[in-house]
Amino acid sequence: FPGYLMDFLSLEAALQHYPGIRFIGHGPFFWRNMAADPGPVRYPSGKIRRAGIIDRLLREYDNLYADISGRSGYGALTRDRVFAHRFLSEHFDKLLYGSDNYFAGQRDFLDALKLAPEVYRRIYHDNAAALVKR
Repeated sequence: FPGYLMDFLSLEAALQHYPGIRFIGHGPFFWRNMAADPGPVRYPSGKIRRAGIIDRLLREYDNLYADISGRSGYGALTRDRVFAHRFLSEHFDKLLYGSDNYFAGQRDFLDALKLAPEVYRRIYHDNAAALVKR
């Protein structure tokens, strides 16, 4: 897999070829693809007009998860609150909150979205606990 999550075709091939391995996407080159048109910048900003490839990959592959912590996860979510609410509500069973590396204000932002209690429970704890148990 060349680079740092720069080649999503290779990632998709790996997801298909290794269904028993759980992949966790994270970092700027993963999260910049929250939008279909991220442009050349490492940390895109502005409203998301169309969902990017990570939205589809999370939907289609049971073995792909994503860590929303850190500047990259925080930046991807805060660029569009409406999109973030939909994204978190749809993919809550595949998202992890890595408290070892979070961005200041991230927890406040997530709590302000007023998501369902199950969404918070899964993102903040249950998803990671389930991965460790396997």
